[in-house]
Amino acid sequence: MSSKSALAAALLTSVGFSAAALAQINPDEIIVSAKPIARATDEMVTSIHAMNADDITRASAASIGELLQNQPGVTSSSFAPGASRPIIRGLDSFRVRVLENGAGAQDVSALSEDHGIPLDPLSAQRIEIIRGPAVLRYGSAAIGGAVSVLNDRVPTKIEAPLAGTLSLAASPQDDSYEIGLLLDGGTRHYGWHLDAYKREANDYEIPTAPGKQPNSAIASQGFAIGGARLLDTGHIGLAWSHFESDYGIPASLTTPAAHGDIALDISQDKLQLSGSGDLATLLSDRLQFEGAYSEYTHHEIESATGDIGSTFKNNETEFRLELLHEDRGRFSGAIGLQMRDRSLAARGEGGQLLAPAEMTSFALFFYEDISLRERVNLELGARIEHTELKGTGVMPPTPEGVTLALPLDTYGARVTPDYTPASFSAGLVYRHPEGTFEGINAGLTWQYAERAPDILELFAKGPHEASETFEIGLPTARIEIARSLEFNIRREESEAHALSFDMSIYRTEFDDFLYKYETGFVCGDDFDTCGTPGEPGVEEELKQIVYSQQDATFKGLEASLAWRALNWGSGALSLGLRADQVRAQFDDGTNLPRIPVRRYGASLKLSEGPMQARVAVLRAESPKHLALDETTTPGYVNLTADLSYRLELASGKEVLLGISGDNLLDDALRNHTSLRKEEVLQPGRRVKLFIRSTF
Repeated sequence: MSSKSALAAALLTSVGFSAAALAQINPDEIIVSAKPIARATDEMVTSIHAMNADDITRASAASIGELLQNQPGVTSSSFAPGASRPIIRGLDSFRVRVLENGAGAQDVSALSEDHGIPLDPLSAQRIEIIRGPAVLRYGSAAIGGAVSVLNDRVPTKIEAPLAGTLSLAASPQDDSYEIGLLLDGGTRHYGWHLDAYKREANDYEIPTAPGKQPNSAIASQGFAIGGARLLDTGHIGLAWSHFESDYGIPASLTTPAAHGDIALDISQDKLQLSGSGDLATLLSDRLQFEGAYSEYTHHEIESATGDIGSTFKNNETEFRLELLHEDRGRFSGAIGLQMRDRSLAARGEGGQLLAPAEMTSFALFFYEDISLRERVNLELGARIEHTELKGTGVMPPTPEGVTLALPLDTYGARVTPDYTPASFSAGLVYRHPEGTFEGINAGLTWQYAERAPDILELFAKGPHEASETFEIGLPTARIEIARSLEFNIRREESEAHALSFDMSIYRTEFDDFLYKYETGFVCGDDFDTCGTPGEPGVEEELKQIVYSQQDATFKGLEASLAWRALNWGSGALSLGLRADQVRAQFDDGTNLPRIPVRRYGASLKLSEGPMQARVAVLRAESPKHLALDETTTPGYVNLTADLSYRLELASGKEVLLGISGDNLLDDALRNHTSLRKEEVLQPGRRVKLFIRSTF
């Protein structure tokens, strides 16, 4: 371990949530990961969508992106069942951070759509989608939002000497099964945790010939063990986890012989640290820290020969330390320090794409929640960080927004850029007390955020076979700036209100938006093979992509409504409506590519005592605004349903069993945000049987 990594392991911080706070509250009523101080959801300036353990159990998803893709404002990259990353409000990759217990996933999934996230839904107990000014705490890489995966791998409390959860599920369409086991236990002063999971699936069914999507199988497994010393006012503990996954990159249905089948073999070992305790000092009431160190490797393998084409290695440390003060008159807040150290290397064809590179960042952040009046709160936040990068980039610098002259004779110069992005946010929330508008919250937020370019955006310089691209970075890239304004109005679901809703309208203006620009050229494995298709010496295996910068504007809305139409005894019938849309343009009037399409839908939910049934339909339209040379995508209708029964046992434990279905109309689904939408169909009709038991 480097000296920086050793320092990080000693300090450990990353802007996130208090595990101790999570242990002290009801997770169905409180959102804690977005703020250092636990607050009820009706005190949040912006809404935060969450999935609990029941939602995760019912879903048919092998990846975090697939699990979240039908949430309001969220889609996915849909590259492969084992590699599907969340897209939030049209922003993805380096603008969306995926977190586990407050620290980053520490992978290379943002580098390319074919790279999976080393977090299986079976390991999650709760997932939160965080947007707006709250994401400022997670670093400049969360400029578009954050997905926070929560679990209890570092225990913060003990409810019983031994408690556990067993989950089982199976689906006949892809001969899949999944199993997960979670155990917690301990004594008054010591707690321990153990979890293990495994899933396997064959090629999934599609509604057209050949009936199965070739090379779409997946197998993944993992386990974790953790322990903690429980203090009177906090805890300190460690957890170690291992993850591995083997999955195929689905073969093209249009040109199946164009490229050989490729499979990815991912593994990660991660060490997590968490602690908290009361200080009772002048400056702070409480101290909390969290962080992680991991070693990640993945191989890209030619299925026919078993040869490894590329290998990526990522060693990373992240650490956060926060000093919290609660209820100092009208003030509650925190000041904190974050550090991140990353070493990324590739070999084989991956080494042609990216030479060894390093990134180190240090940040100071501030957050304050001020009660202006009884039902009016002001949130203020600020962050400044310094990022240093080292890598080998293409020189001379890639021209911005113009055609690249090819072949390029000079490349491979060592580059050491550094950046100091600063970000600020302010939000005002009003909670109406009584009368017709009782329970309605209105929030207005403004955010100025700066993002430093990431490693691949600066240093890409070659072929990437799995994504079928030849990528060229921009070593002289400038800091990306986003100015956002959002209005949110909502009413939380409760017994007192038959009608609940959540609506957000937002606008974000980017200066120097950093994006992938398709030059129109094609390439083989090196620069000398690049050029116009059909010319002598030019190979047409890969699309050439150049990172460039241009001002851009994103604007959109998200809306959901739930109406409890009927109540009787222990039962209720509810109707739901939802819609989301995002529009993204460059300042020259052209459209950004792969922007999520307009979606709208309705749902009907029936509950009767321990039984719950739900049916939902989601309509995705064909895109109205296409980028230059971008092809259209047919619209589709996705019908989903689930039926479950909760059996309460005499011991106070419970069993949840049921059946869920996705794409029940067996429609030919193509996701417009996917790089492979024309070549690969999304899964057809799927039915899943599940059972989860606590003991």
